[in-house]
Amino acid sequence: MLSFAQSLPAPTPGVLATVNDVPITEEDVRYASARTGAHKTGGRAATKKDLLETIIRQELIYQRAVELGLEADPNYQEDLRKLEAQVKAFKRERLSQVYFQREIPRQAEVSDAEAREYYAKNTARLRTEFKVWQILKRNKDQIDQVLKDLVRGERFEDVAGKGLPKLPAGVNKPWELGYLRWEQLPEPWRDVVYALKPGERSGIIRGANNRFWIIKLIDRRENSAVSFEDSKPSIMKMLRAEKMQRLREGISRDIREKARITYAK
Repeated sequence: MLSFAQSLPAPTPGVLATVNDVPITEEDVRYASARTGAHKTGGRAATKKDLLETIIRQELIYQRAVELGLEADPNYQEDLRKLEAQVKAFKRERLSQVYFQREIPRQAEVSDAEAREYYAKNTARLRTEFKVWQILKRNKDQIDQVLKDLVRGERFEDVAGKGLPKLPAGVNKPWELGYLRWEQLPEPWRDVVYALKPGERSGIIRGANNRFWIIKLIDRRENSAVSFEDSKPSIMKMLRAEKMQRLREGISRDIREKARITYAK
């Protein structure tokens, strides 16, 4: 038979006080401290005890308000719905990350044989270096205007240099990237730049984080010294990223197919 002490529920970690059985925790006080910042009590900085007493007073008033049915107040309910939506979004996003971090990496390992096979099939690409100019914008309207200017016949360098200070002769311009190896090309560029001939420019290339590019290929050359061992780290990284993306898509598709989803009319 359990003793009285053994039958009691374990105390919640970090509980500083209870208010009608509702725990007030260290985390509550830390949150209150972060919100109050430099606020003072009676001309002095608020202490931990001050904050705890404030929370206790607010909890007591909250409980009384609930007893009186004041939580039905429309403004309160509207603000509460907004905060609850934020909490739901946080839980979905963060726990999705935790899930994929646990499930995917062990299934996405890349073998040496897979990397060698990719190198053998793509040796010419991996040994090609590209001299590229770029125009980067983080606004769709701005990159649309850039494309219009180029289509009208303005020189690439003139459009790229708009709004930038004039640099001394001999200094590389911000849009001049020099020769880039395969692994140095942003992923959204790779198929595009391989299809360009020297002197040609791309259309609008869209990337992550609201980035938009237009690029111009100036020159390409082969670097026959690039070996499998040189390329292996980049190949392994790329193949692993591709596997992880396929796994994410497959898992998401499988979960959705097994779910019961009903849309409101």
